Amino acid sequence: MMKIRAKKPNSFENKVSIGSSQHRDESVNKRQKIISGLLLFGISTFMAIFIIIGFINNPAHFTNFMGINKTALEIPAAWVVAILVSICYIAYTARMIPVVRQNLFNFSCWFKLLGVYAAFSSGIIEELVFRKMLMDWLGINGLNIILQIVISAIIFGLLHFSWSLFGGNIKTGTGSAISTIVLGLFLAFIYVIAERNVLPSIIAHMIINLFVEPWLILNAVCSTSKSTDNLMGSDKNSD
Repeated sequence: MMKIRAKKPNSFENKVSIGSSQHRDESVNKRQKIISGLLLFGISTFMAIFIIIGFINNPAHFTNFMGINKTALEIPAAWVVAILVSICYIAYTARMIPVVRQNLFNFSCWFKLLGVYAAFSSGIIEELVFRKMLMDWLGINGLNIILQIVISAIIFGLLHFSWSLFGGNIKTGTGSAISTIVLGLFLAFIYVIAERNVLPSIIAHMIINLFVEPWLILNAVCSTSKSTDNLMGSDKNSD
């Protein structure tokens, strides 16, 4: 009988197949990176507009509203806790998310510069909204400090859950929302021990974002962790 031998793929065919797969991965990753960048830029600019308007309308009132006043020097415990929370949350995020860990001190690429821009605008606006305005409003309406802290943290976390909807990764989004709720609890606690001066919470938020963004958002937007891992290879080659 005539024996039919299966054709073994040669090394050239293997290389072509691997090269095509890597090219497709890089194209997808670059597209995810661009989408993340556009979303981050749009939201950060939207927040920055309110900051600019606040300074233009009444600079003295807005800076005082941010906590930039003499009381900021009278709350050392709040500053100590703010720094500790910043360090611990950055370390936790870096440990849990490889793409954040690998880019923790990477300030050279354009994507990271976008994260720096976002750190300042989101750090100011989110703390003014979720700590200063929301918690004070809850207090005026009779809710005690514990409920103020919990409610502000939950809303803060749920808002950040929305990032995962762009990548369709509910599991990643749920984990991100839980960790963000925990962060919100600490930021609210800082606001309370700072005697409702929001500046320590703003600075803590900024420090955290300076190191973990925009990679944290990219991790949420990407549909799989493999995508962000592959992105690191393309970044090292292109940036």
